[in-house]
Amino acid sequence: MVQEAVNATPGNFGPGKFVIWIKTGLYDEIVRVPLEKINVVFVGDGMGKTVITGSLSVGLMPGMTTYESATVGVRGDGFMASGLTIQNTAGVGAEQQ
Repeated sequence: MVQEAVNATPGNFGPGKFVIWIKTGLYDEIVRVPLEKINVVFVGDGMGKTVITGSLSVGLMPGMTTYESATVGVRGDGFMASGLTIQNTAGVGAEQQ
């Protein structure tokens, strides 16, 4: 759901910000903001209320990078996030430290 919103943003939006409001809820997904998506802003309803969670780990697949295991990975310039929690629940046993 969050990734769908990111995908719908215009590439190279310009000097303004493109705000994605993420309603209260638990979003179990991996989100990527690619290089061409600039000035994207995530705004949630509050820490602990809007939660993006994932459980990827570099220990799950040989050759996986730390970036690839991130719950939210950002390459686009100007990204900001406010009022939400981003967590990775893979745990220490899955080589997350």
